[in-house]
Amino acid sequence: MNTDCERKGDILDKYNEIRDFFNSSFAEEFIRYNNVMARAAAAAASAVRDKRSPKREDPAVRDYIMQMTCNIMRAMEISSFAAADIPVDSREVVDMPSFQRELIQQCGSVTGGRAEIVTGENTAEPFIASLGVMRYIFLGQIRKLLAHSEGMRNTFCLTSRTADDGVHITLEARERTDAPVSGNPRPPEMIDAYPDEVCRLLAERMGAEISCVENGFTLHIPPCDFHGDITLHSEAISPEGGDFTPYSLMLSDLTDSH
Repeated sequence: MNTDCERKGDILDKYNEIRDFFNSSFAEEFIRYNNVMARAAAAAASAVRDKRSPKREDPAVRDYIMQMTCNIMRAMEISSFAAADIPVDSREVVDMPSFQRELIQQCGSVTGGRAEIVTGENTAEPFIASLGVMRYIFLGQIRKLLAHSEGMRNTFCLTSRTADDGVHITLEARERTDAPVSGNPRPPEMIDAYPDEVCRLLAERMGAEISCVENGFTLHIPPCDFHGDITLHSEAISPEGGDFTPYSLMLSDLTDSH
């Protein structure tokens, strides 16, 4: 009898969790956005498959399908990291010089040089963090700042240091950025509507903190006492990149007409 009661209690708890999720205004907005993107991609794909369609060979339609796919993947990738804490044994030892080289090469390549990363003083020693989460924090903030820079172009200065309370990494836009006007409708996508809140949640998922200011941010990663097996920064992205790397997903759609 107790087992049956416990099972019913577990089912009820799960039902309440699911109900609370779908009842939230955030979930409604998130689902609606991705539904629109999926339907748009499906409609374009249908036109490409239709032998009678004049758009069958139109490269613009294929580009549109790719962009809608990237939009959906961007939302899903960020959501997967934001959904749960990252266990310490699933993190990596991050080498800051390797990470900054990746940022410089990939941001410059994907944006055609419109997002230029330069380095200041970088003295951070290797530290334990989630490289995947770090990428989306940096790219979420670069996306926000670039979207509000003149001509979608800016130079970002990256600095880092190790202190007694952990590693501090700062990225600051050198050129002026215009913050969104208060009262204007928020863009439909989660990372564009709530960039600071999303990046704060991502940082929390790996036990870190982020402080966002008008022209940049500082990421604070506390020391980690984990002494088990952990890998060294092994998720390097090839110099050639690709259509679905974090850098392409987060920055490739930012153009002067965005």
